[in-house]
Amino acid sequence: MNFWRYYFFYIFLHLTLTGSSFVQIGDAISIKLDASMLYNHTSNILKAEVGEISDSFYVFSPGAVLNIGTPDTQLDLKVKAKYDIFLYNTYDIYDINRLKVYLDGSYIPSQLSSSVFSYSKIESQSAISELSTKANPALVEVSTENASFFTTYKYSPKLSFSLGAKQKETTYDTYIDQLASKKSTSIPFKVIYHYTDNLSLLYGLTFTDTEVGPRNNLPSYNADSIYYNVGLKGIILPKLSGHFDVGYRTLEYDTSLRDFNAFGMTSSLTWTMSPKFYTTINISRDFDAAGSGGTYRFTRGNFTSVYSINTEYKLSFKFGHTAKFFRKNPIMNTKSRGEKLTNASFNLHYYPSQNYSFSTGYNYIKSDALDDYVLREFKLSANFKY
Repeated sequence: MNFWRYYFFYIFLHLTLTGSSFVQIGDAISIKLDASMLYNHTSNILKAEVGEISDSFYVFSPGAVLNIGTPDTQLDLKVKAKYDIFLYNTYDIYDINRLKVYLDGSYIPSQLSSSVFSYSKIESQSAISELSTKANPALVEVSTENASFFTTYKYSPKLSFSLGAKQKETTYDTYIDQLASKKSTSIPFKVIYHYTDNLSLLYGLTFTDTEVGPRNNLPSYNADSIYYNVGLKGIILPKLSGHFDVGYRTLEYDTSLRDFNAFGMTSSLTWTMSPKFYTTINISRDFDAAGSGGTYRFTRGNFTSVYSINTEYKLSFKFGHTAKFFRKNPIMNTKSRGEKLTNASFNLHYYPSQNYSFSTGYNYIKSDALDDYVLREFKLSANFKY
């Protein structure tokens, strides 16, 4: 464990154990505790097709949040850090500590322009079967780094322009010879027509460059994608709000692989059926690269319904399905194939105070891929904020 890991571990664990209260420095700077604990019993910790092993594990996540500015000022900045400590009950060889850092902010210098930016670095643990590669069952240490910046300029009461940049990089800290890292950079541009005060029409172009690293003695390669799209944003129907866009995606390789084009879409919608019951709908259809190094087209949908029993209790149900399609790749000597992943969960949430909350739930996952597996989980969690 290096110095920085020890520093985060010591400071955040100290805050958690002492129950440090909210700290205010002047009017614009505040520091508060943000910690959580999780108990998870899973039927298949390696997400393996054969030889399933079950175990229980705990995740202790001491953390803190630094806020600079307030939402009604020009600059609003939030920095959050957590240190996840995984402790397995039986298979302690999988014990691990992982760091998460988030930064989110906004800058609004005038009524005509605004900017939002974010950064995150997340260290996590993933089953190798989730990475669309065939290998012995194992847990892989993954590091994901994200950065984004978007600025919007209001040219007139009816017309605005938005330009941004996003970068995502995924690397593997273990099994680096078997898994391909990837780095993608996207530049989205949108023309926004404000049809009414509550509804806008969008036309956009997104350019994406993806670099896929070498693996298993196979070379690295680049892929360029363009997404042409139109969409809506705002209150679309009396009970439906959010945004969605549809369009056409192109994908070109810098190798002899054949170009890959397809219909594309993204959506993030909320359907408020009653003051106590709402459903969020997230659907996307895009390209991505797997840990095996292969590029695939995916269609993903997630639906989450939340019902408020009263001010303290909520019920939530989530259903998700992802379908992937890998085209034949002569360089990797692979055939065309598809993969499917289905997950469903049911949870009960308890919010006795704005400073702490609890939840319990059941999660079911079924994978139809290179490794077919079924996973059942029971979870208990607690979150504390001071």
